Amino acid sequence: MQLGMTVHQDFDQIAASAESTKDSQQVLRQLSQAMGKCVACHATYQIRTVQ
Repeated sequence: MQLGMTVHQDFDQIAASAESTKDSQQVLRQLSQAMGKCVACHATYQIRTVQ
């Protein structure tokens, strides 16, 4: 739950940065960091089926 909330906050910040800055590299760095959290969570919490 906490990780999910920080990801939402990260994306809010990315949106604000994208609107206020012309530095696309900064926005891409922020996006990369946020996506790292997505990948970490999805790698940890998986539903696997047993055949």
